[in-house]
Amino acid sequence: MNQLQTYLQAFFKLKRGGTKYGLAPHKPILLLTLVELIEKGFDQDNHFQVNGDLVGIFQENWRLLFRQEGS
Repeated sequence: MNQLQTYLQAFFKLKRGGTKYGLAPHKPILLLTLVELIEKGFDQDNHFQVNGDLVGIFQENWRLLFRQEGS
């Protein structure tokens, strides 16, 4: 199995909480945010700090990827 398939399979197997609209999107969006931070060189020894970079990129990804009911 190639690396992309491995990651896709892992994303599909994520345990996610439920909402009245379906599965909660927070965990997959956070993981995508962490991947983006790694690509930009923000990770330090596989540790992440909750800071403006992480929060800002998470919020940007949230706006791009999540559409609330009624929006």
